[in-house]
Amino acid sequence: MSGGDGMIRRACGADVAAVLSITRDTVSKVYPKYYPAGVVAYFLQHHNAASVREDIAGGRVWLLDVGGQPVGTVTIQDNAVTRLFVLPAFQSRGFGSRLMDFAETKVAACHDRIHVDASLAAKELYVKRGYREVRTCRIEADNGDILVYDEMEKPAAVANGGMDDRQRLSGAAGRTVSPLVIKKLNFDAQ
Repeated sequence: MSGGDGMIRRACGADVAAVLSITRDTVSKVYPKYYPAGVVAYFLQHHNAASVREDIAGGRVWLLDVGGQPVGTVTIQDNAVTRLFVLPAFQSRGFGSRLMDFAETKVAACHDRIHVDASLAAKELYVKRGYREVRTCRIEADNGDILVYDEMEKPAAVANGGMDDRQRLSGAAGRTVSPLVIKKLNFDAQ
């Protein structure tokens, strides 16, 4: 998936360092505004090299490249969208929404519901996209600090503005695109 504002591609083994760099840079610079130090440390430990390697090997990690540089990442596992991060210098330019559009489309092709674990830093984005809280979770982190996050979901039909793939790809509800074109586009994005 490409455009004038970057290209989304599946991550490969050589991309472990890029995914870790995007994740660590974002967590280190953004999360201290929302969480105490023990929780920030928890996130940095949670998104470790072994888990990134495993997800890349499983074909679950995607990167958004802008000008040939990886600036964002998202992981898709079953119906869950996880590890969505955009480098701080590239935030507020629509790249996070672009990665979410991509991930929601992939999940909606196979599942009825889309799931996210929403950090305090990301919750507003998910609420604006139609996600609703399923439950609030708490994990004790270093220094007795408590990580609070929400499990959130929305129906897959709500992804892409409630349009099905043929409507979304045609650009209007009045025109349709052949299912063969949809299959080709979905295949090309893999």
